This record gives sequence, structure tokens and C-alpha cells, in this order.
Amino acid sequence: MRPPAPNRGPPSPRRRAGPAPGAGSETGFPCRPAFASLPIMHPYPVAHRRTWHAIPLLLTGIGLALLAGCGRQGSDASRLSFEEISDTTGLSRGSVILTAFEPYRLAGGAMRIRGKAHLPDGTRLQLTVVRASIERTVKVLQVTVQDGTFETAPFMGERGPLPPDLYRFDVLAHFNTAWQPEQVLRATRNGQSLRGPGVTRGTAGTPAFFQREERRL
Repeated sequence: MRPPAPNRGPPSPRRRAGPAPGAGSETGFPCRPAFASLPIMHPYPVAHRRTWHAIPLLLTGIGLALLAGCGRQGSDASRLSFEEISDTTGLSRGSVILTAFEPYRLAGGAMRIRGKAHLPDGTRLQLTVVRASIERTVKVLQVTVQDGTFETAPFMGERGPLPPDLYRFDVLAHFNTAWQPEQVLRATRNGQSLRGPGVTRGTAGTPAFFQREERRL
């Protein structure tokens, strides 16, 4: 008879295979395959996600550029078409150029403007009529100097005679090929020979004439 086997105690419970050291735990990201569930969590590829993240910044930049452009556009529209600078070259020293300026009304209430100017025959002037109380331009006219004088045709507002009020009249002439005929540019050396009150320089440095008058009519 064989002797009984020694008592080795109750069998040890079988150990389950666990994750490799450093592979994570059940509560962490799955260890195999690494980040296998990320495509489900983020349906867009990484490149697309970066693009979507950049869109708000792009839209913000475009909006700021548009606002800046509108601001510039508003600023440019409000400026006069010539530079208002101090007369450091003596341009305004000389004989009076606009020697007479007379806006008046006709019997039916229409307005008309006549005047005299020491400018060559054929010089083109632009007359802008502004109702000063409301700062509204009501008429823009063009006239040509002939024998030292000019006169507009009768004019009214959009709805008839302009109401009695204080009116501002801006007289403007640029001396370049877009404004003046060749004989005027020759006679004034492209405006360089002009001197007197109202003579100035445009934003491009070209000679110009500007004078403002006010009348209550």
C-alpha cells in the first residue's frame, strides 16, 4: 500500500492573463489596438478637424477686413478731391481769380448763377450747390468760361424750386487732361502758372482751383 500523498492544501485559483505592464487598465483607453475607437468618437479625419477649427478664425479675419474696407471707403468718399494744406509755396498770392459770383432767383423760383473769372477762355468749372442747413447737395453744374464770364442755365430741385435757405456754392476746377481742353492747359502751363486766392494742388499734385461762397436765397 502506497502512503497517502502529502496534503498540499486547496488548489490555487487560476490567474487570468492581465494586460502587459504599462498597457493601461480596464477603465482607461483600450490597449489593443491603440485608440481603435477614435474613428467612432471623431467621425472627421484630423485634417478636417483642423480645417473646421480654423474656419472661425478665417471668418473673423474676413469680417475685420470688410469693416476696415468700408471704413476706408466712407472716409475716402467724405474727403474733398484736393488736399487742404497750408500754402507754403505762395500759390494763393496773386490777383483775385474769381472776381464776381452771383447766384440769384428768377421769377418762377428757379436759381441761376453767373460770375466772372480771370481764367482762359474754355476753362471748365464745376459748381456744387449745397443746402447748408441740412448739408445736402442739391445740384452739380458745369460751366465754361468765355470772355472772362460764366453763367449756368436755370435750375430747380427734384420737386420744384429750392426752398429759401442758406446755400453753399463750391467752385472747383482741376487742370489736367480729364478736365480742361488743350488750349487751357497750354495757356496756364498745365495750371502751373496760376497764382491767386483759391489756387491749390490736387491729391496727385496737379494744380486746382477751389473757392467756396455762401448766399441766402
